[in-house]
Amino acid sequence: AFFSLEMRREEVLDRLLAFEGVAQVGQIRGCHLRDEQLSDAMSLRKTLSQAPLSIYDGATNIALLCSMIRREKAVRGLSMVVIDYLGLLDMDSGGKTPRWERIGEITRALKLLAIELNITILLAVQLNREGDRTVPSLGMLRDSGSIEQDADRVLLLHPCENKDSNVERQIIAILAKNRHGRIGKVELNFSGDYVRFYGSETA
Repeated sequence: AFFSLEMRREEVLDRLLAFEGVAQVGQIRGCHLRDEQLSDAMSLRKTLSQAPLSIYDGATNIALLCSMIRREKAVRGLSMVVIDYLGLLDMDSGGKTPRWERIGEITRALKLLAIELNITILLAVQLNREGDRTVPSLGMLRDSGSIEQDADRVLLLHPCENKDSNVERQIIAILAKNRHGRIGKVELNFSGDYVRFYGSETA
């Protein structure tokens, strides 16, 4: 199940079409597809509708989101959840509760839910501004140290500076925490046109 708190469901589907190579995401979003691309897009949309994948948008309340996850587990045998992203989730705490404390309540609730349902939860998180143009570290996770504490694994993405805008961006993926194994990093390429990471090399 994919919970998008920032994009509408249709935008997520457009990115999936680009990821599968139907066309560049800008062409899909702008409705600039050739006849054969349109045919491929329609065929793939049908395939995606039958896939074991649920896409939700707009559910920003943590209690509602947890309820939806439990339902997915009961009805569809859910195994993995992706939430994009933590900063847009709301807790039912009072307005005077510090933000770092509310974030801690959210990450703890998701941790306990993952254990209860025996599922994987992938939670996207932003970095503090100090992370701009520097190699990120665990201390740069935005809003609360509970993110590092509750996570089994933390993967930080660091874009390398690239003066040539005509080539894919180079990204260093840093496994900064791994409760059950080694840490390290790999070098990836990222194609924004097709919303795809590819080509890894051990760093």
